Amino acid sequence: MKQLTKQLTAFILAAMLSLSAFAAAAAAAEKPVKVVLNGEVLAFEVDPIVVNGRTYVEFRTLFTRLGYQVGYDSATRTVKATSPQRQIEMTLGKDTVLVDGSPVDGKDQIRLVKGRTMVGLRFVSTLSGKEVDWDGATRTATIRDRWSPEEEKAVLEVFNKLLLVEAANDGQGMASLFASDSPLVVDWNASEWERVHTKTTFEEIVIESITDSEAVVRVKGKTVKVGGAFFVENRAEVLYTLRKENGQWKIHNEEVLNKIPLDPHKLFDQAINVPEEVRAGLLEMIETLIQAISEENLDAVLATMVFESEEQKQLTAASYQTLFDQANASETLEKWAVVDYDGSGRATILATLVIEADTGVIQFKSRTIILADARLIDGKWFLEPDFGNLHTESLP
Repeated sequence: MKQLTKQLTAFILAAMLSLSAFAAAAAAAEKPVKVVLNGEVLAFEVDPIVVNGRTYVEFRTLFTRLGYQVGYDSATRTVKATSPQRQIEMTLGKDTVLVDGSPVDGKDQIRLVKGRTMVGLRFVSTLSGKEVDWDGATRTATIRDRWSPEEEKAVLEVFNKLLLVEAANDGQGMASLFASDSPLVVDWNASEWERVHTKTTFEEIVIESITDSEAVVRVKGKTVKVGGAFFVENRAEVLYTLRKENGQWKIHNEEVLNKIPLDPHKLFDQAINVPEEVRAGLLEMIETLIQAISEENLDAVLATMVFESEEQKQLTAASYQTLFDQANASETLEKWAVVDYDGSGRATILATLVIEADTGVIQFKSRTIILADARLIDGKWFLEPDFGNLHTESLP
């Protein structure tokens, strides 16, 4: 009987301990999730939840506190968040999230909980350039900038200055934004830059990385002409590399990822008047080149151009020879204009060419707008070979 009592007591004690452990675990599970952004506890309209190890929060508060303007289409349950750095679009029921228009795997990152749209905390925060830590013991998600807000502000200030010197049309001020070892300053000509007055609108600025000595920033923007000499208005995406110099961020280099003219046909509105002998000489040069291409006369094509090096000449020759080998092509000058002239030996021409080609397999016809520089040498005009193809459209 005594032995039985001991066994019963042990059983009850074990049961109580198990019950206590279960109660403690249940209490821990019910403990609310806390979200901290750069040291500040965020307050949500509905409590964050954890499902299958993933924390979900009410979308509008999270996106707003991360610096986005937020829109919501209740019919499709689509969240669209936009900031100066990026755009994120998430739709309930879709496994793909659009980030700056590009698809990203976002399976199970948006869900409906008791009629409220919730999004994955880590997923959205990481897309927004943040780091996220999770403390399971306290059920706390901590979101922090990958770099300090002060450093981010210092980097973005470079682009504020860039807009200011552009607005002032200040070539020397623009040069002051470049690092002393920047390859951009090698051929920099402040007075030449000031010939055109432009206005740039930044549509998106994304800081890709910041270290102690270098920052990489991707910028999308639109640049239009305000006044001055010829300019191709465009929308472009540029990757800037910044470096610190004497404690200040400076532009070291820039890589144009893409550039699209806004309205190529409208560029002819920038045509200028030039002396008749200049116009006649330029027209003769163009017509000679078109005739040489139609006759597939490589030597005659090259004779219309001026080259900076033998290597440039050989590369140009190879590209035209490839054209001649692959297709029987003819060009017709539809219209042309002089859009810039320095008054002596340099000019820029804009031309629309109608090109017909037969590869033996297919025939095609297109209209192409090109931009080309020309140089006067010993009384004769020659083209520089690096033409800019601004626009091409197929013709019936």
